[in-house]
Amino acid sequence: SLSGDLDLGSTSADVVITGPSGLAMLGNDVAIGDVNGDGVGDLVIGSPYFDVPVVGGSTLDYAGAVYVLFGSSSWSASIDLTVTPADVTIYGNNEDGWDSQMGSRVGVGNFDGDAYDDILFGHQQADVEGWDDEGYPGYSGIYWAIMGSASLSASYSMGDGDFDFKVWGTGWEGSGTSAYNIGEELAIGDLNGDGYDDLILSTISYGGAPTALRVIPGSHLLRGAERDAFTKAMRDTPLTDVPCQAIATEPGDVIAFDIRTWHASHGGSDNRRAWNLD
Repeated sequence: SLSGDLDLGSTSADVVITGPSGLAMLGNDVAIGDVNGDGVGDLVIGSPYFDVPVVGGSTLDYAGAVYVLFGSSSWSASIDLTVTPADVTIYGNNEDGWDSQMGSRVGVGNFDGDAYDDILFGHQQADVEGWDDEGYPGYSGIYWAIMGSASLSASYSMGDGDFDFKVWGTGWEGSGTSAYNIGEELAIGDLNGDGYDDLILSTISYGGAPTALRVIPGSHLLRGAERDAFTKAMRDTPLTDVPCQAIATEPGDVIAFDIRTWHASHGGSDNRRAWNLD
């Protein structure tokens, strides 16, 4: 039982988990949740300095990895992930050419309101593609999520797009008024009591822009298939077919918006769909 002081130099832990040698930093962050829906908590472990192997024998240095070990009533006393693979292994991809250090932060929450906890992971200084700032990293921050399931795959690669949703910040734009490093701190919980866990990410700002928290509401539309169908419908709908309704207002009227409605910009191109208040 847990009581008093535990000196692991003289008292053995019940379970010892080891990973690759070197600076992989296994356990830099950990989380527990039931991601496979069997009623037992599962262990999510970040390893942000893991070098991801690629075809040809080279590696993506410090791309990072996340391991998931399914909970059990009979854990082995020693688990070496280089000998016995994790139940789920997730690999980073250094998206914009800089170290993504995926797994620096990990979290677990039920974002889509089903019977499974979902896996969140990322790093506040990972760079989304295109945020390179004149040869220097833009520090946009990226977080990915994989929705829990009774049939999770053994391996996922962010480079292959094996995620259900992805969140990133503005990056350092060089002009001095940007919020970046999204996710230096994170929290997960149901803020509005709708049955979906919400994601809260902090950001850092420079040049007078306020430091802020970003809240991403949970929704059933975060599931992969429904998300893809929704965004495809938005992308393929001609602008002339987008419905609109003009509503007369008077001073003092209250206008309420449902923040759970998705806004898909698709890079701000002519596929952009938005609601405007004039």
